[in-house]
Amino acid sequence: PEMSRGLGDVYKRQDIYGKGDLNNAFLLCATHDKLFDKCFITFSFTDGKIRISNKLTDDEIKLWNIDKDYKLPGEMLTPETIQYLIWHNDEFEKKNGD
Repeated sequence: PEMSRGLGDVYKRQDIYGKGDLNNAFLLCATHDKLFDKCFITFSFTDGKIRISNKLTDDEIKLWNIDKDYKLPGEMLTPETIQYLIWHNDEFEKKNGD
């Protein structure tokens, strides 16, 4: 089952207004949502391409069905969503050294 989840629980704690903002949400399955929230995956704010943590092994990537070539549709990269992704990309880089 898929569910709508926010672009990172940490961001929501910093900005209570982002919690109800539909620009701060993607439809992700529970597994991918958890990986996103823990900054094991993110989506580039420039082109929407998935970025995968170097901490995940190839076996984990396969097990969790992460498509290394996935890219968000362009229409999802609105100026408002990009602002949330900029923040998430920064958190991803801090946690992964990428």
